[in-house]
Amino acid sequence: MISRQNHINRISSSLVQLASLVDLHNKLDLFDINKHAEPFYRELLNRVYGWSLRSLNTSTNRNQPAIDLGDTSASISVQVTASDRRGKVQETLDKFHSHELYTEYKNLKIVVITNKSEFKKEFVTAKINFDKEHDILDISDLLWEMGSGGGLLLKTIRMPCAIRRSWRRITFKSSNCFESWRRPTFNGPNLLDVFLFSRS
Repeated sequence: MISRQNHINRISSSLVQLASLVDLHNKLDLFDINKHAEPFYRELLNRVYGWSLRSLNTSTNRNQPAIDLGDTSASISVQVTASDRRGKVQETLDKFHSHELYTEYKNLKIVVITNKSEFKKEFVTAKINFDKEHDILDISDLLWEMGSGGGLLLKTIRMPCAIRRSWRRITFKSSNCFESWRRPTFNGPNLLDVFLFSRS
């Protein structure tokens, strides 16, 4: 039986690997990986926080202003980004306000794929319910939430890994992989590994 600590260690290793991959691609001006990371984080956040986020960047609306994911029932919106710059955060808040997204979503979360900075000054939020300490999330925040959620939550994220090697030889489309995880009877590879392997 895999211990709770081993679950956390494997999840953290995969998240760090994903963050490093995104950071490297961005430095090479290869930004497509950011869009591919959105459905991954949609599923991960839904599992960790119990949300029902859906992608807002669709074929008919490819660039939703300010936010990438939304859960109208919980009034939660999320932007997934690789940038931890203060200017990027403020730009997101400004767009959220100018497009009056606060009328549909009471809460805005910014998920930094890499590591967030420590912002000393408050942001200009106007009518937006936003706390820089709790509404900007990174790997460490997600891992803390997973750890506090207990072993059952960890097992839903860290799926059986015995067949991972056989899955390495298959090329996936990210959308197909992540959608299949919604089926309760699906017994596939680690959610985190699916993204990493599908990009190879």
